[in-house]
Amino acid sequence: MKLFIVFLFAAFTSLTMPPCNQAEQQRESSESNTAMASPSEVLIKFKASAQADSVQAFTAALGLVQVRDLSAIGVRVFRVPPGQSLDTLLQKCRAHPQVEYAEPNIEYRIPEKQ
Repeated sequence: MKLFIVFLFAAFTSLTMPPCNQAEQQRESSESNTAMASPSEVLIKFKASAQADSVQAFTAALGLVQVRDLSAIGVRVFRVPPGQSLDTLLQKCRAHPQVEYAEPNIEYRIPEKQ
């Protein structure tokens, strides 16, 4: 009986797994076409304890212009000033004590079936 259960488990597992080469192709295609960074925008979520005037002073000092407010998730979208490095800007934002997190604005897309 135990041998029969092991056999059923092995058969079911092998049927539900895609072939190795197909899985590899899916992984490669999803990596190449699913994420596009917008180097001109950054997403910043401030801590709940952050004061509005200090947030405004911080963003003004960095030259950030707010584009959108995603209030449902507490995130603000800012435009990166021309000529400013995205990496440097993110480091400054992440180092600020009132910033919960700061990330580049990345757009994910699902590739179309071919």
